[in-house]
Amino acid sequence: MLETIQSKSVDLAICNCNVVKDEQTYDLRDSEIDYYKLTYYGLHSLTFPFKTRVNSVLWNKIFKKSIIEQYNIDFPSGYYHDDMAFVLQYLCCAKTIYAIDVHLYNYLLRSNSIMHQTYFSPKDRKKMFDTIDVMKYFLIKLSDNNLLNDNKAYFIVILSGLIKWIVSILSSKEEIIFFLDYCNETILFDLDLDYFPDIENKVRLLNIKNKYYQPFYQEDNKKKRNKPVKKFIKKVLTFSFSYFLFPYYIYKIYKRM
Repeated sequence: MLETIQSKSVDLAICNCNVVKDEQTYDLRDSEIDYYKLTYYGLHSLTFPFKTRVNSVLWNKIFKKSIIEQYNIDFPSGYYHDDMAFVLQYLCCAKTIYAIDVHLYNYLLRSNSIMHQTYFSPKDRKKMFDTIDVMKYFLIKLSDNNLLNDNKAYFIVILSGLIKWIVSILSSKEEIIFFLDYCNETILFDLDLDYFPDIENKVRLLNIKNKYYQPFYQEDNKKKRNKPVKKFIKKVLTFSFSYFLFPYYIYKIYKRM
């Protein structure tokens, strides 16, 4: 990656990775695995639409020291997800990115890892809330560097997406309401949403600011009701696929003998 960022004269280089599940029983959605994998390669400008495609992990990227120093890009102290704050700041300061289709990193997923326990242990819910504190820090840094006006839409999309994601993890209406109250107290109460563009993601934030929480736990309940049905359908399709294609595989083995 060092060779890439130097030879291509870009602000940021990113590589692909292998996502490895340590346990077969590890329950993870395809969308969560896909988040870490590259869907683009080569040289790109970091426009608003493209920035939303770049994940916020540190380990698959290499950065320019000059940009970090120029914009005083740093990590918020005392919070989980501090790496996200760093990457988001950098993406708003950088102009170009080069993606290489080389798997330079193995991302190992384990059910007893600190990361997994952070998100899925009921006693550690507050750790998830740090995403909101980190987004407030990100907002302050954008303002300090006079970059907020150029990144208004990006900020709204990221904040709205994080809130939606955390709501999907929380297990009860009470937890969802507690979290949305936390969003209000931490960032939304003092945020002038009229300053930001009228895009779909903004509606979610307006609802929270107005304490209209019903759509959030209604949508979450609907997903939880549909989840067992989707799992059943997936099992049926898997069984059907195996049943009907098993004779074909036996035939292929026979032909090779």
